[in-house]
Amino acid sequence: MSNLHLYPGDSLAVLPRFPVNTFDALITDPPASIGFMGQVWDGDKGGRRQWVAWLSSIMGECLRVLKPGAHALVWAIPRRSHWTAWALEDAGFEIRDRLCVYFLSGFPKYLSVDKAIDKKLGAERQVIRTSKIRDIRSNNYAPGQEVKMFEYEHTAPSSPQAKQWEGWATHLKPAIEDWWLVRKPLSERTVADNVLRWGTGALNVGACRIPVYKPKNQTGGDNHSERGIHSVWKERFKGKALPHKKLSGWKDSGIRPTDPHPDSRYPSHLIVSDWELMGEHTGFFHPPIYAPKARRCRGEGNHHPTVKPVELMKYFCKLLTRPGGHVLDPFAGSFTTGVACQQLGLVFTGIEMKPDYFQIGLRRLGA
Repeated sequence: MSNLHLYPGDSLAVLPRFPVNTFDALITDPPASIGFMGQVWDGDKGGRRQWVAWLSSIMGECLRVLKPGAHALVWAIPRRSHWTAWALEDAGFEIRDRLCVYFLSGFPKYLSVDKAIDKKLGAERQVIRTSKIRDIRSNNYAPGQEVKMFEYEHTAPSSPQAKQWEGWATHLKPAIEDWWLVRKPLSERTVADNVLRWGTGALNVGACRIPVYKPKNQTGGDNHSERGIHSVWKERFKGKALPHKKLSGWKDSGIRPTDPHPDSRYPSHLIVSDWELMGEHTGFFHPPIYAPKARRCRGEGNHHPTVKPVELMKYFCKLLTRPGGHVLDPFAGSFTTGVACQQLGLVFTGIEMKPDYFQIGLRRLGA
């Protein structure tokens, strides 16, 4: 039996085919409801209640096919994160926690108030300089397309009213994304009973503990590699004592005798994509998980606008799923969760509505 099960089509049409209590975990990145880059599939369905009802109907089907006690991680954009949580609760999931992925490479999208005022008043602005930047509008990231550039004019306000509002804008630069950790209610009286019956109900913390130390020759984030920092640690120091050197260079008085895991820490809510974000606290109290942010792979034919890092999906799969378990993704996108499952030897079922994204998944998974 193949470990990969890929279904084209709408999740609401595909999910009813699966019997109750089939899957061990759910890891998915649903639409954000903001019409990202003009994508119709990312729209709000007419408003908050309509969008919540739509996602809740899909999550309700996911709840049905998950085993009792199965955990799920569901992505959300911060300003609409409460919509996602609402939909998950309406579907019947228990909200267990919220994870935060922190990154440096967010692209700010905003309205410059001074420019808007000058435009409204018909005032001609002074061009200070120009620069060429990549035009990411109109799907200008698909494979085979010529990369389009446009000349961006850096201007200064000209009207007295605009000068008063120079530097004012409407949005902050995106730097975090949310992942809601939820669980299907247990069917048994205790977690121990549920785990023994279904193999679900708990998190694999032991497999996801965070190393405190960094190998001498490991220089940090490499966005061109799918090998995460954790795999480097494990390969280089398997069966050996980790070098006694903090990531931040802090001096330590020695191994803590009361700590049963002196070389690692219990995983927390924070995940970072850049070493620069770790700061001087790294290795102290709750060091964050490190997962490099995905880079766009035009040469590999992956033109999906919101690609997730393989290492992050592998971490999530290990946290929620026992070895050999079955992971469901009803919004598979470019099938990064499937790639993670394939590398970990897990069974994967992915559903994707857009035919071109589904073809990306077929290529990436060799299916």
